[in-house]
Amino acid sequence: MIYSIPTEFAFRLHHARPRFKSDVESVLLFMCQRISNLERQPTSDYDAELFQMIRAYPGNSLKTAKTIHNWRTEIPALFGLINTQGNISEPGFYARLLAENEDLIEFFRYFLFSFQYPGGHIKPNKIAEQIIAGVQFHPTKFIIELFLEGQKLLGDQKQFELTSAELTSLAFNDLRVTAFKTHDAAFVAQKILSNRRARITYDQTGDVVRYAQDILDYMVLADILTKRSNTNSYHLKIQGNDVALKIMNRAPIFQGYQHLYGAGIPPLQEIAEIEDDWLQFVNEDRVSEAFEGDILSILATENAETKVEIDNLIAGLKKALEGDARDIGRAGEAIIINHEILRLRGLNRVELANKVKKIPDHFGVGYDILSYEGLNQAKMAELNRYIEVKTTRSKRMLTGNSFTLTPNEWNAARSHGDTYFVYRLIISEGALRLFVINNPYEEERKGTLTMSPRNGAEISYTEDSGAWEEVLIPTAEAIS
Repeated sequence: MIYSIPTEFAFRLHHARPRFKSDVESVLLFMCQRISNLERQPTSDYDAELFQMIRAYPGNSLKTAKTIHNWRTEIPALFGLINTQGNISEPGFYARLLAENEDLIEFFRYFLFSFQYPGGHIKPNKIAEQIIAGVQFHPTKFIIELFLEGQKLLGDQKQFELTSAELTSLAFNDLRVTAFKTHDAAFVAQKILSNRRARITYDQTGDVVRYAQDILDYMVLADILTKRSNTNSYHLKIQGNDVALKIMNRAPIFQGYQHLYGAGIPPLQEIAEIEDDWLQFVNEDRVSEAFEGDILSILATENAETKVEIDNLIAGLKKALEGDARDIGRAGEAIIINHEILRLRGLNRVELANKVKKIPDHFGVGYDILSYEGLNQAKMAELNRYIEVKTTRSKRMLTGNSFTLTPNEWNAARSHGDTYFVYRLIISEGALRLFVINNPYEEERKGTLTMSPRNGAEISYTEDSGAWEEVLIPTAEAIS
């Protein structure tokens, strides 16, 4: 038997869907880096510059202008990356934040904190349809409540799980949940379990379930949920974790459309004018919510074969960091400092290993760490390694190859030449990966990477720009 929503309660929610979902983290990082480097300016000029930047993304050079324009409109609309007031546009707060700290997990947490229906992520006529239907729905808040209520029903028997088809039919597309509030999370959890016992199935057509699935997948990228590949079901990564509870208890509700409910057909022009208020709402500075959490937590894995190794790795890194790693830049620098110490010890240069040090930011020298080449050079002075660390945290491994250097860092790369290194460190689920670029200034001259001079240097690199290296990790015992 296939479950169906009574006709009078059926209403399909939807939102903008960027056409690169399988690579969303890499594309978002690229877009935010580019958007944040644009100056506040008339929207028409802003859009024209952004169009050219998107064209530069790997693989986009031969795509049609329509496809590039879709990127330009769909991505900022969904994630609120550009703050537009009147005919003036500027980078949104969270576009700047992601470009600065490259923490994609934190970014998705802030996005989910404010995302709701209706919202300025869809066109005015679609917002009007949701208002007429009475929709007022914060999906992430409801999903977290649903998991907690489901777990209450199951107790300690097993972990409550959820599929996108169940969420779609029993919540997302049912006005009794999204508008009338007669079916709360506890009711839906009970209905999910009773339907399972009765072996009731659901419409799993891709264009039906994809909107609920989007939100579930974004919650995975925010490291709130885990998806089981063998069943395509989702569960809370850590039952009752602080991030989930913050979103459930403190998620803000946008009030901009409130006066339009129950007042007949809302004027589309008025809805369009509210879009500026929506953009201000989603770009409100909520950093005080402290969603970054433990930077190294993403390394944890449920894979039994590697779990012990990863647990030891995390323990060792936390000791090296002297406490919780709550700043991605500091975590990345600590990892690289230990990497360099171990590299030099491996070359039997303990005296140099003891001299590796972090350079205070306020010195403004254009690099993070002073290390050494470490090769035995009988007739010449020991060569320094000037290392700039670029660290990104994401749920999945990134495919995009880009980062930004400040004007000071690019100048340091040019002046130090072969002694200057960029260590591109990627922290993702169960893995640390390190790509090393030596002398990026020379690599740009050779054409293996490209540099666009905009508020510093926008760098796009290839596999030919450097080399992957194993991250050398001190064990917990070695640094205890």
